[in-house]
Amino acid sequence: MSATNPMGQGWHLDKRVPLALIVTIFLQSCAAVWWAAQVDGRVEENSQDIQSALDAQNRVMLLEQSYEYQNATLDRLEKKIDRLDQRLDELPD
Repeated sequence: MSATNPMGQGWHLDKRVPLALIVTIFLQSCAAVWWAAQVDGRVEENSQDIQSALDAQNRVMLLEQSYEYQNATLDRLEKKIDRLDQRLDELPD
């Protein structure tokens, strides 16, 4: 079986490149660069959002520590007031 066409020429690779192929490859390359730039922008936005969330988490942790300290201080004050109240009750009228 022969791989020839009706004109008698065998299969060959043409060295000429059509303009449409060049334009298509150029447009695909431009689209790939544009897509990558958009992805980079979204990654940057996500990085900023993550940093903001971490900052908020740190502020919440500081507030929780402050709350715990204030709660402990309040407990100590309440105990002192209770002791003073008991002493006042023990005083003669």
